[in-house]
Amino acid sequence: PGLARGGSGDVLTGLMGGFVATALRQGRDLVETVAAATWWHAEGGRQAAQARSQLGVDGTTLAEFINRAIAESVAD
Repeated sequence: PGLARGGSGDVLTGLMGGFVATALRQGRDLVETVAAATWWHAEGGRQAAQARSQLGVDGTTLAEFINRAIAESVAD
């Protein structure tokens, strides 16, 4: 339910576009790339809903939490 707000699809589209462009440039598998972008989108939504509320995950908040999740993953 947390991702059922305006802007969520826009965030997914932007994330997907960035991931696919990078994958094409680096010769990576597109199926895995699309799956990864989808997973990060869901993970950002999960973390945002947990920190805020399932009703409060707008596109800006979602993008912030996706960035945090990716940064934490890279730092590990």
